[in-house]
Amino acid sequence: MYESNRRHLNSLGSCFAQVVHKATAIFQTNAKYDAKLLHLREELSELAATTEKIESEKQFLSCRLQATLLDNHTLKRALEKNHLPDPTVPTGGDSSASSSRRFR
Repeated sequence: MYESNRRHLNSLGSCFAQVVHKATAIFQTNAKYDAKLLHLREELSELAATTEKIESEKQFLSCRLQATLLDNHTLKRALEKNHLPDPTVPTGGDSSASSSRRFR
């Protein structure tokens, strides 16, 4: 009887050691995943802030583009109304050639 109880106690101690080892491994893995989760949350927060900043800059540049296009359209209409030549269109002559003719 004493030998049987000793084997059962030995088996129980071995099982307890295995359970403790498994629990320790699980807790360590859980701590590792918690650290990864914290890191990913920080990255997500940084990404959200960057996205918000880029969206704001996009809206600003879009408004700026619209204002510039409106100014460009207004200037073109003024040029057409006054029948002035468009400064963006070449007049057909080379400016360096005309300036060299003046000095001859």
